[in-house]
Amino acid sequence: MDTKDVDQHSSIENCNSVKPPLDIRKTRTRFCMLALVSVFCFGMYYTHDNPAPLELQLIDELNIDNLRFNLLFSAFSFPNIFMPIIFGYLIDRFCVRKIIYTVSTIALIGQGIFALAISLKNYPTAVIGRALFGIGAESLELAQTIILVNWFTGKELSMSIGLGNSISFLGIMMNQNLQPIIADHTSVSFAIWVGFILCTIFFFTSIFIVKLDKKKDDSIFGNEKPENAENGNEKFTFRDIKKLTASYWLIIFNYLSTASVVYCFSNITSGYFQIRFGYDPMKSGNIMSAVFGVCAFLSPFIGFIVDRIGRRLILVIVSCFFIMIAHILFIVTPDSSEPIYPIFYLILIGLAYSVHSTALWSALPFTVDEKVLGTAYGSSYSLSNIGFFTVPLIIGTLQENTKTMHGYFWVGIFFILLAFTGVCTGLALLIIDKKKGGSLNSKSPHIAQPNSMNFRSKRHFIHRFRSFGNLNNHHYISAKVMHHSNSL
Repeated sequence: MDTKDVDQHSSIENCNSVKPPLDIRKTRTRFCMLALVSVFCFGMYYTHDNPAPLELQLIDELNIDNLRFNLLFSAFSFPNIFMPIIFGYLIDRFCVRKIIYTVSTIALIGQGIFALAISLKNYPTAVIGRALFGIGAESLELAQTIILVNWFTGKELSMSIGLGNSISFLGIMMNQNLQPIIADHTSVSFAIWVGFILCTIFFFTSIFIVKLDKKKDDSIFGNEKPENAENGNEKFTFRDIKKLTASYWLIIFNYLSTASVVYCFSNITSGYFQIRFGYDPMKSGNIMSAVFGVCAFLSPFIGFIVDRIGRRLILVIVSCFFIMIAHILFIVTPDSSEPIYPIFYLILIGLAYSVHSTALWSALPFTVDEKVLGTAYGSSYSLSNIGFFTVPLIIGTLQENTKTMHGYFWVGIFFILLAFTGVCTGLALLIIDKKKGGSLNSKSPHIAQPNSMNFRSKRHFIHRFRSFGNLNNHHYISAKVMHHSNSL
């Protein structure tokens, strides 16, 4: 072998000996990221639900009526009628890590303004603070979900998102149980400042998340700058709305009516149980956590069952019916001192809604094709926030202008009508689906356009919405997540 051959052989051996860069997503570091995101979710959801368990105390502290109290929730939702479109574009245009810094700061400032306003007993400033916090918190959900999808794949992705949702529900439950205790032993304003402290914690957690995510990119690409994964992603256009199917719109209106019943009733549950059933604030806070506690525990099991039996639309109709029955039972139950029966009504609502959210959102991805998927989820998210903005205002108006059953009778009738709307839209959806072959109600739904999206991508959408929950259900989030996930 001559010298030239030896040199070539040596070069080949050197090339073969070069180890590929270590992807830290394949190491235990990914569980550090999962832990950071879990802390992030807990703080965000705890703070989001701050006013609900302190309903009567805040009304007294700020000297406001029921309508103005409900406006605190409407203020949270109103900006998010538009923000999914804006921040979706910004995440396409810029790096998701920059967006995390921005929206974390907005959420922290918003909660700080809200807490300060409660201390100063300044209601208009409190509304501004809630609106700012809403802008930041909703967009943070989008950003942290994209982070998870970039770190976990396959079954671990479902596990990570499921754990994140469970931690989120835990944040809501802890807020509902702890806030009345904190307010009772200190003050209402201090209880709100606890939310600001948690906001500060998840703000610094977001810094660690960004640094760890950047380290992940460095471990994969080294000094090479990765291509912009967002280039070429579908952008939201209003022209695409006309491509959405009738089944899609029925699902959205079904969610809008049913979720408004569950979440908007949760906003007033504490005062409802104190005024009608004589529970003290701490017991009311414990009781009101029953709905989301049941959802958090049962949703994964129900998702498993739905995968095995199908019957999604049947389950949607039945769950809407039982939510309606629960509110009928609330109306026919007379005022009394700490009755136990209404607690079971809340458990029934939690059971029904866990079935509803699982079955409904596992059907939606099969009503549209990939070309309009981002538009579909962006539209659903904006429409849901229209509901979460208007329904609390209607509830507050009914409470202020009616006297029957302490103002809760016509509120109950309104909830029953919304749940009945859910039953009707579910039946209409079932009829349309049967005419098209019953795909959505089967064990294995057909994709709107079979070649438009691979099976794995559809499953990601299904797993995301099975575990729901949260801050007002983040449909647009998952649309953007899948664009990022597929491109990466």
